[in-house]
Order: sequence, then structure tokens, then C-alpha cells
Amino acid sequence: MNNLKSSLSAMLCCLGGLIMLSCGKGLSVPPQPDFIIVGLEEPFSIMMGETFELSIPAEDAADIYRWSLPASLNLLEGEETNKITVAGLEETLIPAGSISVTAVNGAGESVPRTLWRDIAITGLPPQPDYIQISVKGSLTVDKDEIFTFNAEENESVASYSWSVPQTLEIVSGQGTREIQVRARTGSVLIPPGSVQLSIITKTGLSQAYNFGWRLCVLPIDNYHTAKRYGDKTWMTVNLNYAGADGNVGKTAPDDPDGNLYGRYYTWTEAMTGSSTAENPYLYGTTGVDDMGASYTLNNSPASHGIQVRGICPEGWHVPNAYDFYDLIAGVARDYGLEKKSIQEVSDTKEGIFLPDNREKSPMSPGNLISYGFISSYLRGSRPAAEGGMWNAHSLAVENGTMFNLANASGAFPAGYYPMYFPEMNEIIGFNILPCGKYTGENFGSFGTYSFHWTATVTDANRNYRFTVGNNSCNLSTYAETGSSNNLRCVADYPTR
Repeated sequence: MNNLKSSLSAMLCCLGGLIMLSCGKGLSVPPQPDFIIVGLEEPFSIMMGETFELSIPAEDAADIYRWSLPASLNLLEGEETNKITVAGLEETLIPAGSISVTAVNGAGESVPRTLWRDIAITGLPPQPDYIQISVKGSLTVDKDEIFTFNAEENESVASYSWSVPQTLEIVSGQGTREIQVRARTGSVLIPPGSVQLSIITKTGLSQAYNFGWRLCVLPIDNYHTAKRYGDKTWMTVNLNYAGADGNVGKTAPDDPDGNLYGRYYTWTEAMTGSSTAENPYLYGTTGVDDMGASYTLNNSPASHGIQVRGICPEGWHVPNAYDFYDLIAGVARDYGLEKKSIQEVSDTKEGIFLPDNREKSPMSPGNLISYGFISSYLRGSRPAAEGGMWNAHSLAVENGTMFNLANASGAFPAGYYPMYFPEMNEIIGFNILPCGKYTGENFGSFGTYSFHWTATVTDANRNYRFTVGNNSCNLSTYAETGSSNNLRCVADYPTR
């Protein structure tokens, strides 16, 4: 009986083996793939977000192919085929041995084929201005003003997501490359990096950007009369900040609080914000200004655009040489005062002509025979004869409203020319007043002159001021040292 059972078992085993052989007849595990082809030129390197192909020769015995990839590669096309398209997601080195593939069929999976070569994924080039703003020049907006942020057009981007601080509101455009934004709160500085954009490319690359500049929402506390002229925003009152210790600058004898005329600063005080600091801004010195731009103080284009906060509020700076030239240009263009020639100014006895000397000599005197009626449009108040602050001069006529050009000069014949354009003065609103100055401890020139510092240094370590007087319509320049003058601040702007 036991022998019968043993014989039966042996027969069943043989029968099972025959059945298995019959079921698997002609089917075997695929061979190892021959080699991996990298669709790149040597050395193998791509930039983040770029795509390339990985492939192996097709194998008739394979049904599908299984690829093993590092997390730094995103598989885009060809999953389970012998040719795949992948994209690099991060800056890294994919070491040899990180990529492999097997061939698979019903009988099983082949021995893996491994790529024993490095692949480098390099970072993207810097894009500091990837986010653009519709505001040009000085980065100021008014409360409730609507403006835009936008990213460069890029067909490879699949989605956009914007984030803004609570002081701003996205009005429209979320999910697109351009958003409309409203400033919800006035008198606030929005720090650099507060506006952010996240994108995902069609290759799966995630990138984050931010707007790298400070944005000032007007009005600002204590200086509610800031105004844009051309692309730059100016304070239209003189600075009246006494510094952290309350002892920086002086006030006029009849205006102890500085509420009417502002304060009077030495050039060092204006540029450093301190009455005790050593002046670092000497002729010939070099450095990087408060907006990250390099400068050389040599009274040339290398120093004309310097932005130094000094004693101004955060986000504002002591006006440089270009600022005053651009002020004149902005007033002329914004208010329809620009003339085509100095002869046209002479013929019409109004307007401003802009010589093309911004780059070479922006500090050249803006006098009548070169520029036209500059200070006539920038004055605040009226002549003393009409209850204003400007005293009459020996050249003044008609109660101080005109001045007498006694001798012909260039295109201008001898005669009377206007000191004021009352309606335009009010509309323009730059409000230059004859506040005078301090020479040492002596206060003078009140009613006859206005003096405002610039951030310009001459080769004698003297410092330029712009001057408006009661005897002409000039915006003149003079280099001096030792006096205390008024200061207007200009809102910061990007320098690249």
C-alpha cells in the first residue's frame, strides 16, 4: 500500500512539471538592456527646468520598462517605455549609479542596467528684475492707487501664484502673470521681498521670486505734501527732522518749531543724519550707496546718481545732481511748459527749454538764457508787495512780480521778464520759499534767497547747493562749505 502511494505521488509530480513546462513554453525573463543612451552632449549637463531624453534599445521580449530615477528628475513622457523625457528640478549633481532601468514581461524582470555617468543640473541665471512694477522712477504710490506687478512672459510657465502683504490688496489677476494691486494703507513702507511670486513650469520646476525694492505708500507721516514730477517723487516742503537726539539742524529765529520753513542743516548733517558724525563723503571716495549702486565722488557721472538717505526718512534720499535736472524736465513736460528752443522761450516769455546736458553737466546753472523761467515756476508764496514772502530786489519791477534784464543776453533782448506765473505756481506746487540760511550762527538772506543742498562734491571738498533768488528766474548752483541750508528729499528709485 505504501509503495502504491509513493508511485502515485511520483506520477503526480511529473505531471505537474509537464503542465508547468507547457504553460511557460517559449516565455523567459528579458535579457538585461544593452546600454542607456543619454540625449545630451558630453559632459552631461543641463540647466534647471530643461528636458532631455534617456533611452535604451528596444527588446522584443519586453512588455514594459521600469525606470528608477532620483528625485531631482521629473519624468514627463514615456513612462514604461524604452524612451523617456525627463526634466531637472534642482541644482545638484546626479552621481553615477543613480539611474537604472529593467525590462519586464510575464516571466519576470531583467537584471537592471545602470548608468555609470554623472549628470550635472546647474542653477538658473540670476533674474533680479523678474517681477516688474508699473510704477516708474521713484517707488511711491498713493493710498488707494491701483498699479500692477507682472512677470516676464514665458510660455514654459504652467501656473502663477502671487502673495502680497496686508497693506496691499490684489484687485485682479491672481493666477496670471500680471496682477492689479491697490494700496490699502497710507504712510507705510512696504519692505523689499514683501511681494512674492511662485511659478510652476510645464516641466514641473517650482520657482519663487520676490520684488526686491522698497515701496512707499503716500502720504507719509508729517510730510503730506510729496508730489511726483516726471518719474521722481519729491517732498514739497523742507525737511523738519531734528534727528534721533533732537539736536540736528537749526530753525529760523521766527519759526522755532520749523513748521513753516523746515530746518537748516550743514552738508554733513544732511548726508549723515548726525551733528557729530565724521563726514565720509569726501571728494574721490568710493563706495556703494543706499540703493546698492557703486559711486565715486568726483563730480562726474560716477557720482551724479548717488542715493544717500542721510537725514531723510527711510525710503528717501538727499537729492543728487540728476534729481534736480529731472525735476526741471518733469515740471516742463508734466505741465506743458517744454519749449523747443531758447529762442521760443524768449519769444513767448514763458516756458522752459531743456539743453541736452543731463549726462555731462546736470549741475550747470539753470539760468534764464540757457533754460528759461525755471524758478518762476517753482516759487511758493508771492512778492512782499502782495503779502507774500519774497522781498523786492533792485532789479525787480512792478511790485516785484517782474525783473529787469538791463542788457540784452543771447536770444533775450533787454526788458522785463516774469518772476511768477501765479496760476502755474499753485498747480505745480513745488513751493520754494525764501528761507535764507545760516552762516555759522548768523542767520540771513531771509526773504531774498532759498538754498537747498545736493549730494554733489567738488574737487575742493565743497558741496553744491541749488539757489533761487529774488532778482531773477534762475535755478543757479554754487559750491560752498560751512553754511546750513534747507533740504528737500527725493523718494528712492531702482538704479538698474
